[in-house]
Amino acid sequence: MWYTEATNAFTEGLDQATFTREFVFIPTVDLKVDSQGDCRPDRTIGMTIAFRHEWIQRKGNPRSMSVMRIQGDSMSPTLQAGDIVLVNHSDRSTNYDGGIYAVAVQGEIMIKRVQTLFPSRQLKLISDNKEYEAFTAGSDDAKVIGKIVWYGREVEPVWGGDSGLVQA
Repeated sequence: MWYTEATNAFTEGLDQATFTREFVFIPTVDLKVDSQGDCRPDRTIGMTIAFRHEWIQRKGNPRSMSVMRIQGDSMSPTLQAGDIVLVNHSDRSTNYDGGIYAVAVQGEIMIKRVQTLFPSRQLKLISDNKEYEAFTAGSDDAKVIGKIVWYGREVEPVWGGDSGLVQA
């Protein structure tokens, strides 16, 4: 089950992590933003990524995590198109120090550095690629979906379509 900040309600059907004695397998999902700003999963799982139990439990509850694939270059050089990120959907709290988060903005999911601006509580969304300007958004315009807690990169990615891609 995933918690969406937009409605403060649980969305069923995403608890698809599977477990073995040593590993947790987290699914790659394609999230869509609906008209109310809630994230809804495409229930098609493209692949799963294995993480060791002891490691992933330090990052949070695996049942509240998903894997997404990056699209675009706005977070380059940190994150590249084709990279995969592990999103902890139960960690949505931001602060002035920032961090990298999945954020729903105007119907799209983006991966950005996020800082909370006080006292307005607006979010400052920052790209690592200096060709993209930072911008601010209010709570009506941007919803934090989860914190990026890990990323991985293929040396030579194999493209099988754009399933699971999110805009960076």
